[in-house]
Amino acid sequence: MKKFLLLGGVVTVIALAIFIGCSQPAGETDALDEDSGKLPALTGSVSITGEKAVGKKLTAKTSALGGSGAIAYKWTSSREGSAVIGTSPTYTVAEDDNNSVIRVTVSRAGYSGVKNASATIGTVEPTPVVTHAPDEPWLIGEQGPAGGTVFFVNDDPDTYRDWDYLEAAPHDVPGLFAWASDGYKDVHLDGEFSVDIGKGEANTTFILEADPDAPAAKAATGYELNGFTDWFLPSSGELNAMYENRAVINGDFADSFYWSSSQNQDANDEAWYQRFDNGDIYYYGNKYGTHYVRPVRAFLATPEPTDSPEPDPTVSPTPSSTSTAPPEPSPTPSSTPSGSPSASASPTPSGTPTTSATPTATPSGSPTTSASPSASASPTVTATPAVTATPTVTPTAMVAISTGTAINTPPVGQVFIAGRDSVATINAFKIAAYETTWSLWEEVRDWATSNGYTFANAGREGHGTDGTGAEGTDEERALRPVTMVSWRDAIVWCNAYSEMIGKEPVYYKGSDPTTILRNSNNSIDVDAATFNTSADGYRLPTEAEWEYAARGGVPGSTEWNYPYSGSETIDNVAWYWNNSSTPNLSTSDPDYGAHPVGKKAANGQGLFDMSGNVYEWCWDRHGTITATTPATGPDLGTQRVWRGGSWGSSDNYCEVANRLGNNPDHKSKNVGFRVVCPVE
Repeated sequence: MKKFLLLGGVVTVIALAIFIGCSQPAGETDALDEDSGKLPALTGSVSITGEKAVGKKLTAKTSALGGSGAIAYKWTSSREGSAVIGTSPTYTVAEDDNNSVIRVTVSRAGYSGVKNASATIGTVEPTPVVTHAPDEPWLIGEQGPAGGTVFFVNDDPDTYRDWDYLEAAPHDVPGLFAWASDGYKDVHLDGEFSVDIGKGEANTTFILEADPDAPAAKAATGYELNGFTDWFLPSSGELNAMYENRAVINGDFADSFYWSSSQNQDANDEAWYQRFDNGDIYYYGNKYGTHYVRPVRAFLATPEPTDSPEPDPTVSPTPSSTSTAPPEPSPTPSSTPSGSPSASASPTPSGTPTTSATPTATPSGSPTTSASPSASASPTVTATPAVTATPTVTPTAMVAISTGTAINTPPVGQVFIAGRDSVATINAFKIAAYETTWSLWEEVRDWATSNGYTFANAGREGHGTDGTGAEGTDEERALRPVTMVSWRDAIVWCNAYSEMIGKEPVYYKGSDPTTILRNSNNSIDVDAATFNTSADGYRLPTEAEWEYAARGGVPGSTEWNYPYSGSETIDNVAWYWNNSSTPNLSTSDPDYGAHPVGKKAANGQGLFDMSGNVYEWCWDRHGTITATTPATGPDLGTQRVWRGGSWGSSDNYCEVANRLGNNPDHKSKNVGFRVVCPVE
C-alpha cells in the first residue's frame, strides 16, 4: 500500500499494488509468454490523485503499465460493497463517500492480474446550525449554537458567571501540539491558570498574551466552525467534564492524551493533561510533549443568530437539570479497535455530582501519581456512554523530545552506564510517533527507485510471515510496520525520504563525505557510512536517543524505570509472544504477527510500540558499552543494534533496557525501524 504525502486540500491516498492471477482471456493467445506458456504479468503502478471534498474529482493515474490496448477502470466504494460506481479514469466524490474508501481497479487485456489503488475520503462538512427556542434550555448531548455538542450545563451562576453552557467542537484540531513554543517550554507563564470549570477562556488568554506562539492554545483559538471563532483551550476541569460526556459528543476522540489550558503552578515546564482512554488526569505534562487539542466555547442561554456569534442575550433562563439514574457503562468490547490502546475505555457514568476527578486506575505509560483538580459537579449524562472511536494514525507524525540529562538505568543494556559522559546530555530531537509503516515505506521507496536509489530488499507489509498475507482492512494493512528490511536499506531509505520532501540527506559515503548513499547493495560504502550531524534530514536514532525516548524522556520520573516503554504491565503497551504469537494463536489467526501501529497505549511522550510489535534498527554498532563509549556507539563491531522487542519476543526482550543486534544485511519478519530528525 502507498500513502501519498500530498499538500493542501489534496486527498490522502493509500494505494495497494497486488497481483491477482486470472485465467487466459479468449482470443489472447498471441500475448502468451513463450517460455512459461502463461500470460505476461501486469507491471507498473496505479495511483489516485485529486481532492477529497464532496463534489471534487479523483483521477486514476497509471505509470508504465505493461501491455497494449485499452485500460479498463472499475471504481468501487467501501459503502457500496463490490458495486461498480464508475468506469472512467475519474470519479466524482459523493456525499456518501465521507469516511469511506474509494478504490479503482485497473486491468489491461492480454496481461494477467490487476492493479488496484484506493483513496480514503475523510472530509467532514460543517455541522448544520440548529435553531433553539429561547425558552427551552439546552441539554447535555444537544447541538450547540456553533454546531458543537453541549457537554456542561452551568447550574451554578454564582460560581460560573457570564455563560450558561459549554460546547465541544465535533472534531480535534488536526495534528499533535506542544503546550508551549520553543522559547517558553521551560518557563512558568504569569497568570492564574486555574483547573476550575469556567476558567479555560481566561487561561487561554493568559497563555497567548505571554506566549503568542503557544501551539496548543493557538490551535484552539484558530478553530472555526459555522462562522464561530470564539473557541478556546479547556481548563483541566472543563476537559474532565468533556471526558465524562465524550460518549454524547459528535466526533471521534483519540484514546490518548489531550491538553488543558491549566498550567502547573508548582513547576516551570509542566501543564495539566488527561488521558481519554481511562480518564486519568496529570499535572506534570511536559510543555514540549505533543498531545491532542479539542476546542470548546461558552455561550449564553439565548441562542445566537447564525450571522453573529456573540449577540447580547435577551433572555437568560436558568437551565433546568433533569435528574436521571446513572446509565450503565458500556461493556468492554471483545476486540480492541484499530489504532487504540488495548485497554478499553470504560466511561464513568455521571448523574451524581462529584467534586474531584481523582483517577482510580494507573494508566499504562504514565506515572502512578494522580491529581485531583478542583472541578465542579459533573453534569447529568442523558445517553449511555459508548466506546470512543479509533484515533487517526498519521505515519509521518513526529514527537519532540527535549534536551535532558540521561541517568543510569537498570544494568541490562548498560547504555546510560554510570560515568558515560558522552551521553550524559541528550540533545533535543524529534522521533517518529510510530514505527515506519508499510504505506510510508512503499511511497518513499517507489519515489526513490525512480530517482536513482537502489534497495537490496523491497520490504514487506508486517505480518507473521516473511511475506504478506495479513488480514484486516486496506487501511489496517497500510498501517502495519514495514518488515524484511535491513539496516542498510533503512539508512538509504532515510536519505530518500529526506530528499523526497526537500530535506538534506544525512548519510554519506565514508571515504567521500560529499557522496550521498543511494544504494543499499553497496555493502562496503554503506557499512562505513558517516552521517552529517548538521543535516536536517531523517536518520536512525542512536541507541542512546532510542532508549531516552522509550523511557519517556524525563529522567527521574516514575516512568523512567518502567520495564516496558510506558508501563509496568507489558500487555498495556506491547504486542509480544503471549498476545501475538504461539502458544495462544495459530499462524492463520488475524492477530498473529505484527499489528497496525498505534493500537496499544503510548508512553508518556506519545510514542507507540516502543516495546514489542517489531524490533527497531538503531544507528550504533552492537559492541560493549563502557563509560568512555561515544554517543554514537562503539567504534568497533560488525553488527548493528536493534531495540524494543517484537511480536515474536518473550516479555524480557521487550524491556527498554534490553539490547540486541545483527548483521547490517539481516532482514526479518520481526524487524523494522523508526526515524528521527533535528528539532527545527
